[in-house]
Amino acid sequence: MSPPYSIRWTSRLIRRDIKVLAAGCTSKVRNLFSRSANASTSTPHVRVEIERPIDTIDLQEATFTSSEPSFFGSSAEDTESTAPTQVTEATPEASNTLYELLDTRLKDLYASRDRDVSLEDRWLFRGAWLLLHMATQYCASNPSYYILGGGTSGISEATLLLEILQYSVSKPLETPSTDVGRMPTMPYTKCDDDSTRRDSGCCTTSLPPPPSLAFLWYGILAGATDQAKTIRAAECLLGHVWPEKNATAVLEVVGNPAKRLSEDESTELRDQLSLLLYPEYGALCCRL
Repeated sequence: MSPPYSIRWTSRLIRRDIKVLAAGCTSKVRNLFSRSANASTSTPHVRVEIERPIDTIDLQEATFTSSEPSFFGSSAEDTESTAPTQVTEATPEASNTLYELLDTRLKDLYASRDRDVSLEDRWLFRGAWLLLHMATQYCASNPSYYILGGGTSGISEATLLLEILQYSVSKPLETPSTDVGRMPTMPYTKCDDDSTRRDSGCCTTSLPPPPSLAFLWYGILAGATDQAKTIRAAECLLGHVWPEKNATAVLEVVGNPAKRLSEDESTELRDQLSLLLYPEYGALCCRL
C-alpha cells in the first residue's frame, strides 16, 4: 500500500530544508567570527587616535569622510565593509520577485474573502484560490527552485515582470478572455413568438496555441488581486490545462473538502501546470 504522500516530493522538500538550515548556520558562524575580529582590531585603533596629537584639520577631514557617503568611489575600509552585502545581494530578494508578490496577494485575498456566501460559492472560490496557489508554486522565482537548481534559471525575472507590467498598463487587472461569439448556421424555422429562441450565444473555448508566459502570469496576478476575478482567472487557467473538462465542476471538486480529485487527476493537473508555467521543471526534477 502506497503512503498518502509522494515520497519523491517529500524527500525533495527535506533536502531543501536541510540546505536552508545549513546556509543559515554558516551565515551565523561567519557573522560571529567577523564580530569578534572587528572587536579585537578596534581597540588598538582607538588607542592610537587618543595618543595622537589633536589636529583640527585632520579631525574635520576625518569627520567629513566618515559622515558623508561617497557616490563616486569608496575607500578600502568601505570596500571591506560592503563586501558581505554584495555577496548576499547575489541571492534574489523575495520581496522583489513575482513569486513573493503573488504569494502576498493570495494571502491577503483569502484573509479578506467574503464569508457571507452560500456553501456552493464558498467551495467554488476556495477551489479557485487553491488552483491559483498551486500555479504560484511553479513560478520560476520560487526559492525552492533556486536552491535545488543552484541559482540558475532560463527565465528572466526582470523581462517577465516588464511584460506583465505592459499588460497591466494596457488593460489594468483584466483576466484573459477566451469567449467567442457564435451564430446558428441553420435557418430559424420555429414561430417568431417562441420564448426559447436563441439567435446567438457565447461559448468558452481554449486558445489553440498557448498564450505567452507573461500573459498567463498576468491573468494569475489579476485573479490574486481582485476577488471578483479570482474564479474567472482560475477557469481561464484550467481552459489551457484541461480544455476538455468543465472548469467550474473541477473548481468545485478542488474546493469542497468532502470531494477530491483522484490521484491520477491530481498528478496530471500538476504536470500540466508545471509544463505550462515552468517548462524547466521537468529538467530540474531529472537532475535530482
